[in-house]
Amino acid sequence: MTTRAIPARVAGVLEELELRRPKLVTVALLADVIATRAAGVAVRYVADTLQRRGWLLPLRTAGAWEFAPAARAGAYGAGDPYIELRATLLRRPGLPIAVAEESAAWLHGLLERRPDREVIAAPRGVAPPKALSEFRCVRIDSHLPAAEVDGLPVWRLETLLVAMAARPSAFRPWATVSEWLPDAFLGAAAADIEIEIQGRSGATLARLGHLARAAGATEVERLLAMRSASLDPGPFYLGPRSRSAVWDPVWRVRDSVLGGKKLGP
Repeated sequence: MTTRAIPARVAGVLEELELRRPKLVTVALLADVIATRAAGVAVRYVADTLQRRGWLLPLRTAGAWEFAPAARAGAYGAGDPYIELRATLLRRPGLPIAVAEESAAWLHGLLERRPDREVIAAPRGVAPPKALSEFRCVRIDSHLPAAEVDGLPVWRLETLLVAMAARPSAFRPWATVSEWLPDAFLGAAAADIEIEIQGRSGATLARLGHLARAAGATEVERLLAMRSASLDPGPFYLGPRSRSAVWDPVWRVRDSVLGGKKLGP
């Protein structure tokens, strides 16, 4: 156990932070606490003191720190892989960034193993701040607003499924898809999938129809079938172009990922 000293001038501030237990502390939060617990003490002094003593842990996001409460018995982070994203969004709440691809699948409880590298999505023309450079960033626009999972903006299941069909190469853990694809479709609303597919390519619709068929998602497949008359004849591809790819004559998809498996009922 590491003993961290509590300077008298900031003791009230630290006591208030322990009561509130924020994951993150910003300059604005410190100013608010100081106003009631340490009036007249400079924010910079409090921030520098608490950081030197191991109560505030530095982040790449300017003006934000991770709070290390006494319960951690030292200057240790919580190991939250999204801490920089949380800090960025706390400082810039209007930034249109969401957790995406396999990271979204993980937060929705579909994957058993956390991704090796977390993924975010940002619209074209929006540059993620440097504090998020360790995240993989994809440029896939969504029509649906993000869901909130664990206090983070996260792709909805409908957006995830459509994105997997739109750009399969951007989704990495295809080897595990057969384990959870039916659950993903079960949790998705057909009406929201209809919104998310607006303006998508014929290849996207075909691959999504093929995935829905494999997962036994008949309502979604019927919805897509109503639009299939306008599709070009293909063929479309899911996975690498391989001689071992299985042909789906309904959706005209050559599938080297699922291998023709029927995953759902």
